[in-house]
Amino acid sequence: MLSSYHFRRGAMLMGVLGGLQFFLLTIIAMFCYPGGTIENPDAVHYLFLENFFSDLGRTKDFNGGSNSTSYIIFTISLCFEGIATLILFLGLSRIFPADARFRFWNIIMVLFGFLAGLGLMGVAFTPWDLMKPTHITFVNVAFCSLLVAILIAIRRIFATDYIPNLYAKVLSFICIFLFAYVFILFFGPDPKASKQALLIQVISQKIIVYLLIFGITFLSWGTFRILGKENVNPIDNK
Repeated sequence: MLSSYHFRRGAMLMGVLGGLQFFLLTIIAMFCYPGGTIENPDAVHYLFLENFFSDLGRTKDFNGGSNSTSYIIFTISLCFEGIATLILFLGLSRIFPADARFRFWNIIMVLFGFLAGLGLMGVAFTPWDLMKPTHITFVNVAFCSLLVAILIAIRRIFATDYIPNLYAKVLSFICIFLFAYVFILFFGPDPKASKQALLIQVISQKIIVYLLIFGITFLSWGTFRILGKENVNPIDNK
């Protein structure tokens, strides 16, 4: 039977692997993408500043051609990232103090971590060229849930001596951008309105996705290393 210690280390390792594989596989998918954007359906290849990540998960390109290779790679990478996300937050809940004062917040963090993971998997399985409203709903669920889960994790890190506050400070910085991106998701310009609106949406998405990959990988790897040290003291509250 998997011990709590090994589960926690495994969960942190999943956080690292999830981010790294998503970064690498989506780059490969970008090279496989045949081309086309909302603003320019005839564009050749993936345009980093004009194509959304979700364009990689379309079943067809904007001119009706097959996008099967990019679609398969993107779906696999996002599903793995979704699974890694829900396991990561469950693992974090096993690291943070679980006494009566904090148990409620651990449960809420895990709940929103699960919603974020399920949201990411939902994005993968709802290509936006086929199921746009459902796809957008899953996108909103994923990012909003991540914001809540990370904010709780930040508070929990500050409340324990086990994980250095540096990790909470880095995540706090990233949450500023995540909050701004959530605002853009709900109140930003329609990417179909103009090329400028498309650039705002795409660039903001790229910034927050890569910041999240860095932040979660940084936290996961750091915690994985802490757990691996010999004679680690029990978790104490500040």
